[in-house]
Amino acid sequence: LTAPSSVNFSFPETAAINPNGQGGILAPSFTYAQMQTGIAGGTSRQFAAVLTNGNIVQVWINNNATLTTPNQPYFRVIDSSGTVVVSPTVVSATFISSAYSNISVVALTGGGFAVGWLNQSGGTTDVANYAIYSNTGSVVTAATQDTTLNAGSGGSYAPIQMTSLANGGFAIAVKNISSAVISFRAYNST
Repeated sequence: LTAPSSVNFSFPETAAINPNGQGGILAPSFTYAQMQTGIAGGTSRQFAAVLTNGNIVQVWINNNATLTTPNQPYFRVIDSSGTVVVSPTVVSATFISSAYSNISVVALTGGGFAVGWLNQSGGTTDVANYAIYSNTGSVVTAATQDTTLNAGSGGSYAPIQMTSLANGGFAIAVKNISSAVISFRAYNST
């Protein structure tokens, strides 16, 4: 990939990710040791995007049961060789997901990235949440809920997708698993 890019990658189950990079992963991913110790977490949903500076942001729901608060959304930034540039960082300690929830990330055309996920506890449950960061991982907009993007009862497992917009912003689409209605909303870069 060349930057900027708004491509999202759906990585395979963590059991398929091992030190040999099996599972069709071309971009650097988490090592087996990291997943076992909970540094990178064990999760079934991981996504990545190439930032405008060429680094790669990875997001996941950390469902490691040994954590004080499991199922928090995380991100980290690595360079193209896999060296960690920004260590694993909690996106929200308030809007907690479930073990196998979906999470998404998109690189913004003007720099930075946005993370989107659905929560199971904290605030209004089963709605879209997002946070915006700079390329260096600094908070631009802290974790925020959009209660109009409702995923339905038990919706933390519902599909969520994001895309970048030409104006530097992004859009989130959520499928309500109760009604099968798909809702979306556009946001600016802040």
